Amino acid sequence: MRHRIYQEDLLEQGFHIMGNPCCLTGAVIGLDEMLRPFCVDDEDYEPIKMTPHKPRWGTISENEYANRIYNMMREAVIGFESFEHDGTDDRSLTRKEFCDNIEQILRGSMPSWKLIDVEIHAEVMILTYQHDSPKLTMYVEIKLIPELTIAFDMKPTSLGFSPRYLLKTTYKSTENDTANVAVYEFLGHTQRKSTFSRRNNDPDSVYLEVEELCNI
Repeated sequence: MRHRIYQEDLLEQGFHIMGNPCCLTGAVIGLDEMLRPFCVDDEDYEPIKMTPHKPRWGTISENEYANRIYNMMREAVIGFESFEHDGTDDRSLTRKEFCDNIEQILRGSMPSWKLIDVEIHAEVMILTYQHDSPKLTMYVEIKLIPELTIAFDMKPTSLGFSPRYLLKTTYKSTENDTANVAVYEFLGHTQRKSTFSRRNNDPDSVYLEVEELCNI
């Protein structure tokens, strides 16, 4: 087993968890040629599964914990944006459906909205959802408040394991209105913890402190 601790600069798009890369063309990133072999048709891809992850300690039930997390996420919504794909269909009702039902969509109770991308930053995360008919991509920005623990599960890879990303936020010792943010990656024989940090408290100089275990 190999153990490494290192630092990694973070670009503007933050820590990115992608579903089907083809869904993101023009909507989130410029799709690089190296990703094209992994694209699938819109109707065939599996969305990212997002669920609250209850800690082992405490007596609260899983349902109670999930309800609390979803309520916290709904109250922490900063705003919405949309990306309209080619076509002439009126998407105003679809956009209104997303904004009016955001908690149900976060819960995964409206399967017509697929979570295709998660973008995690030091203070916020941006979730990207896609509606196939009419085709509309919606973004919701959520403030990362303390005491969130959320799992993002992906479909199995060609190597046979199913990637899992665990977002955890905890209270900072000096500022109770902001959170320490870390992402745990479970990638088969590799596990990695990435903690968001700033150099000299500069908001424009964010990097990751990474601890990695390989060949577990």
